[in-house]
Amino acid sequence: MAIKDGRVVYIQVADEIFSDKTREREVQPLESIRDAYEKIIVVRQGSYETDINGIKIVPARDFFIKD
Repeated sequence: MAIKDGRVVYIQVADEIFSDKTREREVQPLESIRDAYEKIIVVRQGSYETDINGIKIVPARDFFIKD
């Protein structure tokens, strides 16, 4: 969980979420949080949907490097 300027964001980091089992393992903890704050999974490798049940999926390069 990160807080900056009053903005709360839950961040999960994963190497990849190719398989259903891995994706479920990474998504489930964020889905179990029952508040309305933003939830993000930062993924090092692979290309995925940009949203899984309201959880943003962001490539690491986009998360860490801003243009």
